[in-house]
Amino acid sequence: MTFRLSTLPLITTALALLSLGLNSQKANAHNFPLETTYSTEVTLTELANNFFRADLEGSSSDAPYGLTDFKVRNSYAKLNPDIGEFVFDPDPTKLDSGDLNVEDLPKATLTLSGNGSDKLFGELSGSTTIDFEKGVGSGSSILKIVGGEGRFNGATGILNVSESDIVNPDGSIEPQFTTSGSFQVAKTIPEPRNTKTILGMGIIGAGLLLHQHRKTFSRN
Repeated sequence: MTFRLSTLPLITTALALLSLGLNSQKANAHNFPLETTYSTEVTLTELANNFFRADLEGSSSDAPYGLTDFKVRNSYAKLNPDIGEFVFDPDPTKLDSGDLNVEDLPKATLTLSGNGSDKLFGELSGSTTIDFEKGVGSGSSILKIVGGEGRFNGATGILNVSESDIVNPDGSIEPQFTTSGSFQVAKTIPEPRNTKTILGMGIIGAGLLLHQHRKTFSRN
């Protein structure tokens, strides 16, 4: 096919409008920093020798985006009593559970939420070393964001978490988790209805230009 020089503006216009419509469908990732400290309490339930289920609940007074509440259900921890180290993971099959059958145990759920509809869901894994004699502990972990609700629907990301612990005289442990890093939420701009409008206008405009071009060409 040979294009006359006079048809080039028409082709360029059509391609530009088509490109604009297609590019508008590309997802933009919105970045949300999350740096705060959650003060929590942990409940340890020994399921087997030195193998525990851990449930945590706490809050932050200054968490951004209203994500003030911290809750973990059914996390799992393996204790090395020689050094006081707990290794924890949301998946019990990744830990040494001894003779305990863990195949049917549920994976852990972690939720950051507040009074509104915005929520984050995640998975926390890492280790903590407790000095029971001194009544303190510390550790580090990774919080993997795997979803959300409200503004944070489809959220993903990795947060670094540092932990400091207070061991009470009764043996209960109060961890503090300080998060650093950010998570992302994909957004599409503009909305699909706007994209259809742009493409529709482009098709109509290209059609009118083509019609005018054919009339001019037939006269010549």
